[in-house]
Amino acid sequence: MEEGKAKKKRERTTGGEEEEEEEGEIFQRDDAMKKRKKKTRKSDDDFDDDDANAAAYSDIYGPNASATFHFLEEHRHRVHLQKLSDILASVACQSSGINCDYGRFTNKPLVKKIAVVLAPGLEHKMYVDTFGALHCKNMKRIFRNRIEGGKGGSQCVATKSMNPTAKGATHARSILYNGGWASGAETKKKREAKYKNDEAAQAYRLAKEQAKAAVKEEGEGEAEAGDDDNNGALKKTAKNGGKNNKTSTTTTNNERVTTETKLLQFLRDAPRKLSVKSASLTAEDMADMRYPLPTLIKKKEKAEVKEVLKLPEGGFVCTQPAGMGVANAEYPEIVAMDCEMVTIETGLALARCSVVDDCGTVIYDKLVLPPTPIVNYNTEFSGITKEQMRNVTTTLEDVQKELLELIPSECVIAGHSLENDLMMLKMCHPNVVDTVQMYPHKRGAPFRNALRFLTERYLRRKIQHEGTHDSVTDARATLELVYLKLIRGETFGNDISENFEDSESLFDHIAKENKTRGGGLENECEVLVFETITNSNNETIGVSGATETYKCVSDDDVTMKMQMSMREAPEDMSLLCFGYLRELEDVLEKHALKEKKKKNKKAKGGDDDDDDSTARKEHFIERIEATQNLDSRVARIWDELPANSLLLVATAVGDSATLRYKQEEKWSRNRKFSETEEVERKKQGLQNWTDEEQEALNKRWDATQFGVALCAIKPVLEEGEEKRPLVPAAAWTNSQKERV
Repeated sequence: MEEGKAKKKRERTTGGEEEEEEEGEIFQRDDAMKKRKKKTRKSDDDFDDDDANAAAYSDIYGPNASATFHFLEEHRHRVHLQKLSDILASVACQSSGINCDYGRFTNKPLVKKIAVVLAPGLEHKMYVDTFGALHCKNMKRIFRNRIEGGKGGSQCVATKSMNPTAKGATHARSILYNGGWASGAETKKKREAKYKNDEAAQAYRLAKEQAKAAVKEEGEGEAEAGDDDNNGALKKTAKNGGKNNKTSTTTTNNERVTTETKLLQFLRDAPRKLSVKSASLTAEDMADMRYPLPTLIKKKEKAEVKEVLKLPEGGFVCTQPAGMGVANAEYPEIVAMDCEMVTIETGLALARCSVVDDCGTVIYDKLVLPPTPIVNYNTEFSGITKEQMRNVTTTLEDVQKELLELIPSECVIAGHSLENDLMMLKMCHPNVVDTVQMYPHKRGAPFRNALRFLTERYLRRKIQHEGTHDSVTDARATLELVYLKLIRGETFGNDISENFEDSESLFDHIAKENKTRGGGLENECEVLVFETITNSNNETIGVSGATETYKCVSDDDVTMKMQMSMREAPEDMSLLCFGYLRELEDVLEKHALKEKKKKNKKAKGGDDDDDDSTARKEHFIERIEATQNLDSRVARIWDELPANSLLLVATAVGDSATLRYKQEEKWSRNRKFSETEEVERKKQGLQNWTDEEQEALNKRWDATQFGVALCAIKPVLEEGEEKRPLVPAAAWTNSQKERV
């Protein structure tokens, strides 16, 4: 009998492989998909178990029972985006007891298949308005209210994102990492295991230990001894009326400086995951961050026309290649720079410039005399006092000359918001690393983390506290942050990625639940992730725990593979398919970038050949077409789902790209400008961000942060009921395009 079963199994497997060959063109690049389909083929005993399970469900819920889901009326107007994962967890991990407190299920055990579509770019207001009625007809049909004639519940809800300027991959991680299953103990355990096994983390820890040991051997004393000496000195100072305060502070600073420089020496030689060159800003990044850059112009010399670099006006200089011109000194691979500014009548002016080498040793540190009298020393922020500046004679031109001799163009300059320092120095330099870019703000650009925050968080020490500022200290802290990033790797220090890496994702939790429930197809839930990866948008979701992750060439490819996965899966198999569709998001990003370049061109006095009204029409038409394509893809996925399967569509945010670029524009226009920049702005007729523009930005923020979430469970067709056909997107005629 066993031989007969084996023979039947071989025949069924062979027949299945022939079917795969017929349909295999779609999955030529996805061998893992073929393996997964083979894995799900079942023996005769499995089919007997299926019949038994089906009979059991039929006895409990009835032969044609349907599961349902709806959002509760009191939560219809707002649900936090990260809470959507509770819907998925309550179905995929039913034994864990996770509930969805803003929605209600009926007959939930009948749900075996889950399809999730993340498609950023469609805000809630547009979906519920006329725009949605015209261009989202399939989604309106699928997610119509079926609960008590539409009373007491809805299948559409507004979702609020706390980070509306972020891209879709960030929203995916926000949904999949912040649910009710997330355990603080598990997160801590995972973080400790990661740190213990990370060679880069061990290298950084070893460097700190070596630095402390080296300081101790040289007789500088350990930190505890330094604190005791300092406390004694403070008591003595109090008795002597504060006369010895300067000496005690100097001693403590010397101990701290020695430890910092020793640490930087060890960090310089530690193994790295990133090179300095790979971490340097590109020309496009420097332009976006408003670094002073030369421009390429055509200059006619005799009968020839040559392209030459033109420096910004107002006394700017440019660093020279090593061994040429004045740059003849030996130089390290990287230096760190920090400048302090004071306020004069025309704006900010340079007051101090400090540079340390790759070991943290000071190679340049001078006070600078501004061209006009100082109005405000900004001591709270600069550390500069009136007494310090009393006999200063060094001018900006002197500093420029000395730095050009010291730093060639090949040397990498590290800094925090370094574009401000170079702007004050009136200096162009091609190779820079910026800790603003290395450690991005969790809300994305144009928001920036303060240097004191980064130092306290990652270096475990305080700077700039109690009103004390020192450019040398800031430069050393910047250099250590750069080394730490190079040693730990690309994702370290990225608030968006780092917070998720140490947490348990929904997919991790599902895998853990699979082990708890034991083997068997009916007891396991497979998780498949499909995401579009293009040359212009190659950021991946990066969520751990999925059974398989497929990188697709287009949104149609994602849709087709989700359809086939649902079609090929056995009836009683639990399956979660997560699809990330990017077309609408990419269309909005493309037009926002185009608008940004257009404004920059106008600001520089360039001619604009594009008609504003025509460009807006083209943008709106492309947005409509992308929305209709999304609507069609959602309908195709829905039609392929078996009965009692759940479909969740989340758009997360609206036009986040335009909001992001508007915030960058506000930041650039509200900066504190140097005299040269202020003169240039007046020539271009630019002004600071106005109250009217701020009001418009606030409205855009409020609209963008509310996406839409649609959730429904496919019902069992009643006897005699026919399947409703897909509503095709209407083709746009020329007359319709003209009426837009």
